Amino acid sequence: MRKAIVKGVIIFVALFLLLSLATKFALDEGENALSLFAGAALSNSVKDKSIDRPAAAEEDLAVLLKERPDELITDGTKFLHDYGYLPDTGYINRYKLTWMNVALAFVAGLLSFFWNVREEKSLEIDILELSDYLGALHRGEDQLVLRDDLFGQLRDDLYKTVLILRESRENALTDRTLLKRNIEDITHQIKTPLTTIQLLLDLIQQDEANQAEYIARLDAEINRLNRLTSDLLKLSSLDAGAIIFRSECFSAESMIYEAIQPIESLIHKKQVELRLTGQDYEVKGDRSWLMEAILNLVKNAVEAVEEKGIVEIRLSENDIYRSIAIQDNGPGISAEDLRHIFDRFFKSQNAQKESFGIGLSMAKSIVEGHGGSLEVESKNSGSCFEIRLYYQLAAPRPRVRPGEVTKLL
Repeated sequence: MRKAIVKGVIIFVALFLLLSLATKFALDEGENALSLFAGAALSNSVKDKSIDRPAAAEEDLAVLLKERPDELITDGTKFLHDYGYLPDTGYINRYKLTWMNVALAFVAGLLSFFWNVREEKSLEIDILELSDYLGALHRGEDQLVLRDDLFGQLRDDLYKTVLILRESRENALTDRTLLKRNIEDITHQIKTPLTTIQLLLDLIQQDEANQAEYIARLDAEINRLNRLTSDLLKLSSLDAGAIIFRSECFSAESMIYEAIQPIESLIHKKQVELRLTGQDYEVKGDRSWLMEAILNLVKNAVEAVEEKGIVEIRLSENDIYRSIAIQDNGPGISAEDLRHIFDRFFKSQNAQKESFGIGLSMAKSIVEGHGGSLEVESKNSGSCFEIRLYYQLAAPRPRVRPGEVTKLL
């Protein structure tokens, strides 16, 4: 209300001053013009010539108006004043004009006052509605009200901000829960080999006859612990975004050959038949990290099959992506386990005892870090993990005829 009064007074004063100045200027100019022509009419030269020669009188009048304006204005003003045609004699009442200006300015100020009162009332209502809207959002009552005005846009921005903050809070809670679970899993994974190592050390001291066997088992547990710490470091680096994947071109086939070398002994031990089918192509990405993903997937497949089982690696392509699929003829993965197969430290029912439950999660992170995706399908006849490398990552380079089968080992 106070702002409306102040604005109304300002409008009143400003408009009154403008009208007063305009009125004074107009009256002064009118009086000067009237006095000028009155003075010219009183000139003797004009009077003498206006009777016989009207045309000449007009010419002389024009000359007088140009040459003697000040003198004519003085004479005309005196004449008009003497006969009552100037303000001092009441012909032109400037006071009436002043009051008219006051009335007009007052009406304008009054209209401005009512308009500002209306705007303030409308603004107060909008602010109260916005406050209620924020309260509803805080209570979790999502109400997206569309309005084509400034407050409508503000509501929309607040709604988006609240959703982002809510999502951030939920993600933070999820991350906290996940961190707690991961710490528990890591503690368990590390504690198991440490307990075994401690037990083996005690056995070595107590049973000298079987020290060689205990030392071999001790070495295996130490290697297992080293693999765990190495995998955890790799996984944490991927999670933290500390890994910058290199961009290089290489053959998918040669990458697969090199990736499986660390598990050749396991493949020979289980007499697994490993096959490569399809057409070779070039991959653009970080060779060492993609080899890590391939190694984890092939190792998972080899561990899943029985002795003399079959693991097939298929290279294929379509209009969207290039594919590396690892298919095994193992017992498959249950529907319940399939939902958590990429969860960190998760072990399916058929997982090996020595498994950490990290390999598949790491493979997925590596592939997604390259802009690809890792898909899985599983039936009673086996499981298939498929790496999809989209066309920004792969370029064609035929090397093997389609359908040709190459036995790797």
